[in-house]
Amino acid sequence: DIAAAMGIASIQEFDEVSKLRKKLFRVYCEELAGFDRVRIVGNDFDDREHAAWLFTIIVENRFKLQEKLRDNKIESNQVHFRNDRYSIFNDFTEGKEFPNMDKIEDKYLVLPLHTMMDENDVIRVCSVIKSGW
Repeated sequence: DIAAAMGIASIQEFDEVSKLRKKLFRVYCEELAGFDRVRIVGNDFDDREHAAWLFTIIVENRFKLQEKLRDNKIESNQVHFRNDRYSIFNDFTEGKEFPNMDKIEDKYLVLPLHTMMDENDVIRVCSVIKSGW
């Protein structure tokens, strides 16, 4: 099976890829530390380590920031959409309220975090963000 062969081969690279992603995550955190317009999701836990699969931030006026990033050739996106919006989940969500999700739905944004990036790329993304939107 081709998918299994690819999965097995990728296990050999997992530690290296994970190490790079966690390093880039830390650089994002360092660069955005003290910048009050951005709240980083998942960097403030003492009892666990972030997997650094995504770098998600909470900001006011996400769409304006996303536009500024796009104008600077930096991709960003929402990535996930709330499950309660899909009709398949109606049996579980109908009549229920999700106030925390309501608060952040239009405020969260996922910044680039992948193996083709290095520290300078993260610093550039943060520089664009810190210049305002």
